[in-house]
Amino acid sequence: MIYTALSTTGLLLIGCLFRRGLEAAVLIALFYTNQTYGGGFHADTHARCFLTMVAGECCFFLLLLLPYAQPICALLSTASVAVMLAFPLVLHHRKAYLSPQSNMLVSRSRTIVLAEYGIWIGVSVWGLSQLAQSMSAALLLCALSRTAAILFGQGSLFR
Repeated sequence: MIYTALSTTGLLLIGCLFRRGLEAAVLIALFYTNQTYGGGFHADTHARCFLTMVAGECCFFLLLLLPYAQPICALLSTASVAVMLAFPLVLHHRKAYLSPQSNMLVSRSRTIVLAEYGIWIGVSVWGLSQLAQSMSAALLLCALSRTAAILFGQGSLFR
C-alpha cells in the first residue's frame, strides 16, 4: 500500500512537471483499474515497476504531442478495448489462488472495459478532445501491458 501511494504520487508529480496533471490522473486511473481487474505486465521489483511506469507515462505524454485526430483516437480505443475483451484476465502466478473465481473475474474485467469504452464514447461525442485523446492513449497502454504479460508468460490466461 505504501509503495502504491508513493508511486502514484511520483507519477502525478511527473505529470505536473510536464504540465499534464489531469492527463496523468486519467492514465493512472485507467491503468490501475485495468491492471487490478484484468492483469497485465508485472516487473520483478518495485524499482523496476516504477521505472516501467515512468517509461510508460513518458510514452503516453509523447502520444499526446501528436495532433488530435478523432478517427485515430477511435481506432486506438476500439483496438485497445478489443484486445482487453479478447484477453480479459491474465492472473499473475502470485494470484493463482483466484483461478476458481476466473469466470466472475473475466466478467468483471469485461464489464469494466466496456464501461471505460462507453465513457470514452461519451467524452468524444461531447467534444472533449483532450480527454478523449488521453483516454485513447491510456487504453492503448493498458492493452499493451496485458499483451506484454501474455507474451512474457507472466501468468495464466483466462477468457
